[in-house]
Amino acid sequence: MALAAARGEAGYAEGLTKSANLFGQAANQQWAAVNKENEATTDRVSGIFGAATTLLSAGSAPWSSLSSMFSGAAGSVFGTTTIGNPWNTTGSLY
Repeated sequence: MALAAARGEAGYAEGLTKSANLFGQAANQQWAAVNKENEATTDRVSGIFGAATTLLSAGSAPWSSLSSMFSGAAGSVFGTTTIGNPWNTTGSLY
């Protein structure tokens, strides 16, 4: 009777060990899934920033010629003052 009880206890312990291993494997798979999801989110955000950087750098090319127009000696374009005092006067407003 004691031998049968011991075998029953051993079988019960083996079942607990198997179920603990299965729970451990499930936890590892869930951990891997969370890591993959975080990696995908990071890749998505970096892709958005990469695309925005590409668009901004491509969009800045036409503006380089425009900014060179304003980098003249007195900031003038076609003989008219465009930067500074537009009325070409000195002194106060009143």
